[in-house]
Amino acid sequence: MITFDLGQPVRGTQIELLRSNIMTRMAFEHVTITDRMRRVRNVSCVESAAEVLAKYWPKNCGEKYVTAQQACLDAYAGRLDPLEVRNAFIEAAKEASIYIDERHR
Repeated sequence: MITFDLGQPVRGTQIELLRSNIMTRMAFEHVTITDRMRRVRNVSCVESAAEVLAKYWPKNCGEKYVTAQQACLDAYAGRLDPLEVRNAFIEAAKEASIYIDERHR
């Protein structure tokens, strides 16, 4: 567990420790997608799933895209497990006809 003195300002190193701890808890087994432009992306955490959905997703989004975006928000709020985000992301990729490699190790 990471603790900080509440009477002191949080410093850069402390912020990085917090971010690292949060991202570790938000990680999931990676998913590899290949979009229509043949760009390959490995998605292995809630943060990267949210970024791909926001920046690199096709314009013709559907219901599963919206569900995946909401799943990311719910995971950030602590209401959803990262594995559920992974599953929602996979379903959104299938809906958008994005090639996805979802093999489990």
